Amino acid sequence: MKHIIYSILMMVLVLFLYSCSGTAPKTASSSKANQAQIDNNKVKVGIEQQKNKILELEQLVKELNNRIEYQENMLSTLSEEFSDQMEIVNKYDSSSSKITQTLIKMKNKFEVLEDRAFYTDSVYFEIVNDLVKIDSKIQILSKNQSSINSDTSVVISDDEYSRRYSEALNSFFNNGLAQNSLGEFEKLISLRSDHSLSDNCQYWIGEVYYKQKLFKESINEFSKVFKFQDSNKLDDAQYKIILCYVNLGDYDLAKQNLDELRINFPNSEYINKANKLIK
Repeated sequence: MKHIIYSILMMVLVLFLYSCSGTAPKTASSSKANQAQIDNNKVKVGIEQQKNKILELEQLVKELNNRIEYQENMLSTLSEEFSDQMEIVNKYDSSSSKITQTLIKMKNKFEVLEDRAFYTDSVYFEIVNDLVKIDSKIQILSKNQSSINSDTSVVISDDEYSRRYSEALNSFFNNGLAQNSLGEFEKLISLRSDHSLSDNCQYWIGEVYYKQKLFKESINEFSKVFKFQDSNKLDDAQYKIILCYVNLGDYDLAKQNLDELRINFPNSEYINKANKLIK
């Protein structure tokens, strides 16, 4: 029994020694291979890093070349501009004396013009004074003439007045002849301001200006209708004044005249029309 156990132990020991002797060389060989692989990888990594650095340096060199080219272009441009400026300076130096002489001549001419302007102003002032005197004389003569005409004026008949009024009215409604009617209406009023149609004449004078879109003049003429207190054109004139202010864009005065139309002519047909214009 002891012999068998001893034999088994010996066999185990032999196997152990054999296994140790067989694996040691293999482990050493594997370790060297691994180390070589690691070294190879390190070399590859180093080569790759160097390639990247070379690429970076090439890109940097390219950028530097571009900057150098840009600086050279700028230097060339500045050199050309400097040359141009030098030419201008040289030309200015050569012509500066001429410019100075020209300025002196211009200054002398300006002084002469100032003297003439002063003389002209003084002459103009004298002319204005003369015109004022002449205008005063004309006004005096006009008043004298008016007084003479009032004494010697011809009084026309009612029929003649009505006939001329109708003709003037027809001219107003005839396109292109409205301006012609203006003078006739004014003349009829000057001949007989007490005639029953004189207020109508005054009203149609306002209409002539209204037709010509001269709204300020029209307001002035329509306002004169109110001098004829018994006129049948009073509310017409008031309504037309409202229309004039609306056309002028002055709605405050238009509303003010609308209020007067309501107070003075409460039954007028124009109140509703005016209300639609002014809200």
